[in-house]
Amino acid sequence: MLKRQIHLFSVISMIGSLSCFSWLGSLKAIDGSPPSYTITSRDHRSWFAASINGSPTRYLNEVGELLRELPATCLPLFRSGDLLRCTQNHISCTCEVQRLDGQIRLSLGLKISLNHDPAAALEEIRGLGPRTAQAIVDGRPWLSLTSLTHLRGVGTKRLNRFGRFLSLNRPQQIWPIGEER
Repeated sequence: MLKRQIHLFSVISMIGSLSCFSWLGSLKAIDGSPPSYTITSRDHRSWFAASINGSPTRYLNEVGELLRELPATCLPLFRSGDLLRCTQNHISCTCEVQRLDGQIRLSLGLKISLNHDPAAALEEIRGLGPRTAQAIVDGRPWLSLTSLTHLRGVGTKRLNRFGRFLSLNRPQQIWPIGEER
């Protein structure tokens, strides 16, 4: 088990060090009609995970790979850092969306949202304990990272240590493209 975790971490580290993940492609519909979707990965930090029909979870940063296996009409709204569990047969397709564990999101280089993620995800950040994580959740909405210094035990020095792992914004919407909700 430890060997697999180390291997996964090295693969993720290697992927995270690559400079560009932008991908642009056109897809054809299943019936062969002209392309109707242009998929562009706007940010190499837009990772999500997918498991189709109980297959092992794959970590992806482009929707095109997912659309090669599932019809676009099957995909629900999902954001960076989400896990899609999809089942498909010759009649129907359904997908369930969950948030990835905070530790996995941090390993992929994704930030934890101050205003949207639960305390358990905030606790995964080194230097943030359960008490501080709960205080962050209780103090929502946050308008700036520096306003966290008003919390007991959070000074500028401590904020500098864990602030790079935090974001004020909701995670980037990946699908449907161009229909931000």
